[in-house]
Amino acid sequence: MPEPTDLSDQIQAVWVDPTQFDPLRHAPPFLPPGRPAVKLAATQKAQVQGWVKQAHGDTEQSVHLLAKDYGGDLGYMSVLLTCLRAAAMVHQTHHWQTRGQSFYGDHLLFERLYNDTIPGIDSIAERTVGLGSPSLVDPVTQAKHLAWCVQQCYQGTPVEEGPNGLVAVSLHMEAHVLGAIKVVLKVLGSAGILSDGTENLLQDIADKHEEFVYLLKQRNDVSPYSYGR
Repeated sequence: MPEPTDLSDQIQAVWVDPTQFDPLRHAPPFLPPGRPAVKLAATQKAQVQGWVKQAHGDTEQSVHLLAKDYGGDLGYMSVLLTCLRAAAMVHQTHHWQTRGQSFYGDHLLFERLYNDTIPGIDSIAERTVGLGSPSLVDPVTQAKHLAWCVQQCYQGTPVEEGPNGLVAVSLHMEAHVLGAIKVVLKVLGSAGILSDGTENLLQDIADKHEEFVYLLKQRNDVSPYSYGR
Protein backbone atom coordinates (compact mmCIF):
# COMPACT_ATOMS: atom_id res chain seq x y z
CA MET A 1 0.00 0.00 0.00
CA PRO A 2 1.57 3.37 -1.01
CA GLU A 3 2.41 5.87 1.69
CA PRO A 4 -0.01 8.83 1.86
CA THR A 5 1.50 12.01 0.47
CA ASP A 6 -0.97 14.51 1.89
CA LEU A 7 -1.61 14.13 5.61
CA SER A 8 -4.17 16.93 5.52
CA ASP A 9 -6.60 14.42 3.98
CA GLN A 10 -6.14 11.97 6.81
CA ILE A 11 -8.28 11.79 9.94
CA GLN A 12 -5.93 11.77 12.90
CA ALA A 13 -6.78 10.96 16.49
CA VAL A 14 -4.65 10.80 19.61
CA TRP A 15 -5.65 8.48 22.41
CA VAL A 16 -4.26 9.18 25.85
CA ASP A 17 -4.45 6.66 28.65
CA PRO A 18 -6.63 8.43 31.26
CA THR A 19 -4.35 7.22 34.05
CA GLN A 20 -1.40 8.91 32.31
CA PHE A 21 -3.16 12.15 31.38
CA ASP A 22 -1.07 15.25 32.02
CA PRO A 23 -3.03 18.49 31.51
CA LEU A 24 0.19 20.46 31.15
CA ARG A 25 1.23 18.37 28.12
CA HIS A 26 -2.18 17.46 26.69
CA ALA A 27 -3.90 20.83 27.07
CA PRO A 28 -5.60 22.66 24.17
CA PRO A 29 -3.44 24.68 21.77
CA PHE A 30 -4.03 28.00 23.47
CA LEU A 31 -2.42 26.67 26.64
CA PRO A 32 1.30 26.10 26.02
CA PRO A 33 2.70 22.86 27.43
CA GLY A 34 4.45 23.02 30.78
CA ARG A 35 4.31 25.60 33.53
CA PRO A 36 7.06 28.02 32.38
CA ALA A 37 5.78 31.50 31.62
CA VAL A 38 4.97 32.43 28.06
CA LYS A 39 7.76 34.66 26.79
CA LEU A 40 6.25 37.16 24.43
CA ALA A 41 8.25 38.43 21.50
CA ALA A 42 8.54 42.20 21.03
CA THR A 43 5.91 42.16 18.29
CA GLN A 44 3.52 40.16 20.49
CA LYS A 45 4.02 42.55 23.41
CA ALA A 46 3.31 45.48 21.09
CA GLN A 47 0.10 43.79 19.93
CA VAL A 48 -0.99 43.17 23.51
CA GLN A 49 -0.20 46.73 24.58
CA GLY A 50 -2.07 48.11 21.57
CA TRP A 51 -5.13 46.06 22.38
CA VAL A 52 -5.02 47.05 26.06
CA LYS A 53 -4.74 50.74 25.13
CA GLN A 54 -7.97 50.43 23.15
CA ALA A 55 -9.78 48.26 25.67
CA HIS A 56 -9.12 49.75 29.11
CA GLY A 57 -10.83 53.02 28.25
CA ASP A 58 -11.46 55.01 31.41
CA THR A 59 -9.21 52.95 33.70
CA GLU A 60 -7.00 55.94 34.55
CA GLN A 61 -9.98 58.03 35.65
CA SER A 62 -11.30 55.15 37.77
CA VAL A 63 -7.93 54.61 39.48
CA HIS A 64 -7.67 58.30 40.37
CA LEU A 65 -11.21 58.21 41.77
CA LEU A 66 -10.63 55.16 43.97
CA ALA A 67 -7.23 56.35 45.21
CA LYS A 68 -8.91 59.35 46.87
CA ASP A 69 -10.40 57.00 49.49
CA TYR A 70 -6.90 56.26 50.78
CA GLY A 71 -5.24 59.64 50.48
CA GLY A 72 -1.66 60.11 49.37
CA ASP A 73 0.24 58.65 46.43
CA LEU A 74 0.59 55.19 47.99
CA GLY A 75 -3.18 54.87 47.74
CA TYR A 76 -2.60 54.04 44.08
CA MET A 77 -0.84 50.85 45.15
CA SER A 78 -3.96 50.00 47.17
CA VAL A 79 -6.13 50.47 44.09
CA LEU A 80 -3.85 48.18 42.07
CA LEU A 81 -4.20 45.61 44.83
CA THR A 82 -7.97 45.87 44.47
CA CYS A 83 -7.73 45.38 40.69
CA LEU A 84 -5.61 42.26 41.11
CA ARG A 85 -8.00 40.81 43.68
CA ALA A 86 -10.94 41.58 41.40
CA ALA A 87 -9.17 39.85 38.50
CA ALA A 88 -8.52 36.76 40.61
CA MET A 89 -12.20 36.65 41.62
CA VAL A 90 -13.39 37.02 38.02
CA HIS A 91 -11.05 34.31 36.67
CA GLN A 92 -11.84 31.88 39.49
CA THR A 93 -15.58 32.39 38.99
CA HIS A 94 -15.21 31.74 35.25
CA HIS A 95 -13.25 28.59 36.13
CA TRP A 96 -16.40 27.38 37.88
CA GLN A 97 -18.91 28.69 35.33
CA THR A 98 -17.48 27.65 31.96
CA ARG A 99 -19.23 24.88 30.06
CA GLY A 100 -19.78 23.45 26.58
CA GLN A 101 -17.41 21.71 24.17
CA SER A 102 -14.49 23.90 25.21
CA PHE A 103 -15.13 23.24 28.91
CA TYR A 104 -11.95 21.36 29.78
CA GLY A 105 -9.54 23.74 28.06
CA ASP A 106 -11.30 26.83 29.39
CA HIS A 107 -11.49 25.28 32.85
CA LEU A 108 -7.69 24.91 32.83
CA LEU A 109 -7.12 28.35 31.33
CA PHE A 110 -9.15 30.22 33.95
CA GLU A 111 -7.56 28.14 36.71
CA ARG A 112 -4.13 29.13 35.46
CA LEU A 113 -5.04 32.81 35.35
CA TYR A 114 -6.44 32.70 38.88
CA ASN A 115 -3.55 30.75 40.40
CA ASP A 116 -0.88 32.85 38.69
CA THR A 117 -2.49 36.11 39.87
CA ILE A 118 -2.25 35.22 43.58
CA PRO A 119 1.54 35.74 44.01
CA GLY A 120 1.25 39.28 42.62
CA ILE A 121 -1.57 40.06 45.04
CA ASP A 122 0.54 39.03 48.01
CA SER A 123 3.62 40.90 46.78
CA ILE A 124 1.74 44.16 46.14
CA ALA A 125 -0.06 43.97 49.49
CA GLU A 126 3.16 43.41 51.44
CA ARG A 127 4.99 46.13 49.53
CA THR A 128 2.13 48.60 50.08
CA VAL A 129 2.03 47.99 53.84
CA GLY A 130 5.82 48.14 54.02
CA LEU A 131 5.94 51.50 52.24
CA GLY A 132 2.97 52.96 54.10
CA SER A 133 0.73 51.50 56.79
CA PRO A 134 -1.76 48.66 57.36
CA SER A 135 -4.61 51.08 56.68
CA LEU A 136 -3.69 50.95 52.99
CA VAL A 137 -5.08 47.40 52.84
CA ASP A 138 -8.14 48.09 54.99
CA PRO A 139 -10.51 45.17 54.29
CA VAL A 140 -13.71 47.25 54.28
CA THR A 141 -12.36 49.74 51.73
CA GLN A 142 -10.83 46.94 49.69
CA ALA A 143 -14.11 45.00 49.64
CA LYS A 144 -16.08 48.10 48.59
CA HIS A 145 -13.63 48.86 45.78
CA LEU A 146 -13.44 45.22 44.71
CA ALA A 147 -17.21 45.03 44.26
CA TRP A 148 -17.13 48.25 42.24
CA CYS A 149 -14.30 46.97 39.99
CA VAL A 150 -16.02 43.67 39.27
CA GLN A 151 -19.30 45.42 38.52
CA GLN A 152 -17.58 47.88 36.17
CA CYS A 153 -15.85 45.02 34.39
CA TYR A 154 -19.08 43.18 33.62
CA GLN A 155 -21.00 46.34 32.76
CA GLY A 156 -18.23 47.48 30.42
CA THR A 157 -18.17 44.25 28.42
CA PRO A 158 -20.84 43.17 25.92
CA VAL A 159 -21.33 39.70 27.36
CA GLU A 160 -22.54 37.02 24.99
CA GLU A 161 -24.04 33.83 26.29
CA GLY A 162 -21.66 30.94 26.93
CA PRO A 163 -17.90 30.51 27.42
CA ASN A 164 -16.90 33.09 24.79
CA GLY A 165 -18.58 35.73 26.93
CA LEU A 166 -16.55 34.66 29.95
CA VAL A 167 -13.35 34.99 27.95
CA ALA A 168 -14.39 38.50 26.87
CA VAL A 169 -14.98 39.57 30.48
CA SER A 170 -11.64 38.13 31.62
CA LEU A 171 -9.92 40.02 28.80
CA HIS A 172 -11.61 43.24 29.86
CA MET A 173 -10.54 42.67 33.47
CA GLU A 174 -6.93 42.11 32.42
CA ALA A 175 -7.00 45.34 30.42
CA HIS A 176 -8.01 47.17 33.61
CA VAL A 177 -5.16 45.55 35.56
CA LEU A 178 -2.55 46.59 33.00
CA GLY A 179 -4.04 50.07 32.78
CA ALA A 180 -3.87 50.41 36.56
CA ILE A 181 -0.21 49.33 36.63
CA LYS A 182 0.60 52.03 34.07
CA VAL A 183 -1.11 54.68 36.22
CA VAL A 184 0.71 53.55 39.39
CA LEU A 185 4.10 53.68 37.66
CA LYS A 186 3.35 57.20 36.42
CA VAL A 187 2.07 58.56 39.75
CA LEU A 188 4.79 57.06 41.95
CA GLY A 189 7.45 58.11 39.46
CA SER A 190 6.21 61.70 39.39
CA ALA A 191 6.09 61.76 43.21
CA GLY A 192 9.70 60.54 43.43
CA ILE A 193 8.78 57.49 45.51
CA LEU A 194 9.22 54.79 42.86
CA SER A 195 12.20 52.75 44.03
CA ASP A 196 13.99 50.33 41.72
CA GLY A 197 12.55 47.41 43.67
CA THR A 198 8.98 48.66 43.42
CA GLU A 199 9.37 49.43 39.71
CA ASN A 200 10.77 45.95 39.06
CA LEU A 201 7.89 44.39 40.98
CA LEU A 202 5.30 46.33 39.00
CA GLN A 203 6.98 45.54 35.68
CA ASP A 204 7.15 41.83 36.55
CA ILE A 205 3.44 41.80 37.34
CA ALA A 206 2.72 43.69 34.12
CA ASP A 207 4.69 41.08 32.15
CA LYS A 208 2.66 38.30 33.75
CA HIS A 209 -0.67 39.93 32.94
CA GLU A 210 0.42 40.66 29.38
CA GLU A 211 0.91 36.89 29.11
CA PHE A 212 -2.65 36.44 30.38
CA VAL A 213 -3.96 38.75 27.66
CA TYR A 214 -1.98 36.80 25.08
CA LEU A 215 -3.42 33.48 26.27
CA LEU A 216 -6.96 34.83 26.28
CA LYS A 217 -6.52 36.31 22.80
CA GLN A 218 -5.15 32.95 21.62
CA ARG A 219 -8.28 31.33 23.03
CA ASN A 220 -10.34 33.66 20.85
CA ASP A 221 -8.23 33.09 17.74
CA VAL A 222 -8.14 29.28 17.62
CA SER A 223 -10.88 26.72 17.86
CA PRO A 224 -10.92 25.57 21.48
CA TYR A 225 -11.78 22.09 20.23
CA SER A 226 -8.84 21.73 17.80
CA TYR A 227 -6.32 19.70 19.76
CA GLY A 228 -3.93 18.92 16.89
CA ARG A 229 -0.28 19.61 17.65
